[in-house]
Amino acid sequence: EKFEVCPFFKFKLGLPKLNNVKMKLLSLFLFVLVGKYHVCSAEECGLLSSVNLLDDGYTIEVEFIAETDQGGKGAGLNFDCSEIFIGIEDVTCYFVDASRLFILENRVDEIAIIEDTVSLLAEEGCGLQSIVLDTSEEKLNVEIVLEAQEEIASCEKNIILDARQTRGSGGRALDFEWSIAGTLLSQGLYLVPLPTNSNVLQVSVKATNYLGFFDIFSTEILIQNQNVPNIKIIGGTNRTTTKPSLFSITANAQATSCENRSRADRGVSYSWILQEKNKNQVFSSELIGLVSRDPRTFLIPAYFLNTSSTYVVKATATDLLTGLSASTTSIIYVEASDLFPLIQGGSRSISVHDDLKLNANFSYDPDLCPQDQIDNLRSRSLKEESNVFYKTTECNFHLLYSWSCRLLYSNLPSILDNIQEQRCIGFELLSTRSSILYLPAGTLSANATYEFILEISDRRKLSRTAITSVTIQAVDAISNNIFVLDASTVDNKNTIVANRRLSIFGFSKKPELLTWTLEEGALQNDLALNDYVTTPLAKVNNATFPLVLPIGSLIPGGNYRFQLASSFSKAWIDLHVAQGPVGGILQIEPQIGYVLSTSFDLTTFGWASFGNDPLTFRFEVREDDLVTPFKVLRSNSLSTILQAVTLFAGDPLPIFVVATNTLGATAEAGTTATVLPFPGSLDELKTISIQRIQEAFVFFEREGFLN
Repeated sequence: EKFEVCPFFKFKLGLPKLNNVKMKLLSLFLFVLVGKYHVCSAEECGLLSSVNLLDDGYTIEVEFIAETDQGGKGAGLNFDCSEIFIGIEDVTCYFVDASRLFILENRVDEIAIIEDTVSLLAEEGCGLQSIVLDTSEEKLNVEIVLEAQEEIASCEKNIILDARQTRGSGGRALDFEWSIAGTLLSQGLYLVPLPTNSNVLQVSVKATNYLGFFDIFSTEILIQNQNVPNIKIIGGTNRTTTKPSLFSITANAQATSCENRSRADRGVSYSWILQEKNKNQVFSSELIGLVSRDPRTFLIPAYFLNTSSTYVVKATATDLLTGLSASTTSIIYVEASDLFPLIQGGSRSISVHDDLKLNANFSYDPDLCPQDQIDNLRSRSLKEESNVFYKTTECNFHLLYSWSCRLLYSNLPSILDNIQEQRCIGFELLSTRSSILYLPAGTLSANATYEFILEISDRRKLSRTAITSVTIQAVDAISNNIFVLDASTVDNKNTIVANRRLSIFGFSKKPELLTWTLEEGALQNDLALNDYVTTPLAKVNNATFPLVLPIGSLIPGGNYRFQLASSFSKAWIDLHVAQGPVGGILQIEPQIGYVLSTSFDLTTFGWASFGNDPLTFRFEVREDDLVTPFKVLRSNSLSTILQAVTLFAGDPLPIFVVATNTLGATAEAGTTATVLPFPGSLDELKTISIQRIQEAFVFFEREGFLN
């Protein structure tokens, strides 16, 4: 009979809320105090292992003690959490795999599973029936994003301060505290009267999230006596980027509304300049060499900016009628990119009768290596053996290398005694500072598994480091011939995104039958690998042998291991699928209107993102299948609003917003509107059509943009 310390719910009554770890410690303490085990009965044992709030502050991860039948739910398919959890209603859940589940909601205090809704695939130990979600140690930083003019005409009387793009909400409403009196129009949108006795408006705002973390932002707004245009930067005044990134920044401007000017008479022209702080040289769009067709947007090409530098972008709007101008600025911080460590060949089995060569020469610094050179490096890594290629390039000349080794498994008692130290028993690593690690045949022990860890650093800034590793299984077999060399990852941590095609490249030194398999992870709806792949899974091959999976086959948040094997050897790669944004809502006002005569306003809010990174939003009208885009209303932008848009007829008309994070992972939210045919006469239709065209013209330069 199996004896275990019973789960914490045996001792829960009358105790304050404690997290899972503390409850287990309490259970053990009571066991020591009482001096005997309590035998868990079948009724007392649950299936839950742990519950965690993920770093987006919104998603709850539930781990089961072992693989389950998923309650009959297909992996990756959304269902209502109330089908398997007590008291969690109108909330979306999905199984990431057979032992993990995501709850897309953070307003949950306790996770308790309904009896007999989910079963284990095999008999396992005693888990928990319920777990109290503890957020006391979670950290979700707030970063205020305030959109406001830097100068405004006094005749405007009021100014709107927009902090709706503030990050770190965890999908819940933020608590805003403003330093000045005004009117709250909506969450984060504040209307402030302009002072009549001062030419400066001092603004300070504090934003606090539901976990108690906050940020404070302060600025000054100049009040001008002249009727200058209104101009502000979309996405706030402080931005970060990296050297390899194409950077775009967008302003929104129109002439003053004073003197009862109509929308059609409020057109402006735009001009932009860029200057590095503490430097004299000033760049215009023409000098940079990349001019946007939209004058509201300023483009800076990849590799134009200097790493670890600060730039000022100045946008100026000039009133087309009066010639008066107003400006606004944005500060751009250029951060160093993450170094990209690569070990050619990846994780694999190797014969103890073969030399082991691990080549890190294809590691690179994205700040010094343009994309075409990166693509060339990766292409060469597929073709050149590790004992052939040893060359320093401009992509990695400044990198330092450091190797270490850990023993993960062995069936030899003499080695197993030391496995807690995880040292590589029986040999020492030589040339640990070289980009190539070499171990002669016979060094590794048969049936042992090793992890070889590579740390690369920048010799110019030693604190800039990156780490990767490969797992090597030593076997007493014939020579190894297979490598998994590369995959279409989006960062240096083997991360991929579900909304892009996945390509993995394998290689064999000599002709033999190779087979791709999925060793870990679940595909959408628990389908098999051959249900999704667009390339053969098995082939006699002695060259590059790819595995290609289409968009939509992987599950956000999932962990995968893809393996390429022959009769005697194998190689594999572990990948993590990044989660997209979560929690967003799309609203439209009004919900009912007419073609051309009604101006609709679209607003999206409530989004949470992993890493708290900025999101971009694309608004589009869909076909009746709710999938196929029919018309893009606005391409990707940092702005969460789309105002004064006219729509074509539809009842209902499906409208969606697609949110994208910095890795390229996406999520969407939708709504519908009823847009009826224009109710007036043909002459009225002609008149309003001309008016709408005139209003549209005020947002564009007449020179070049419409040509």
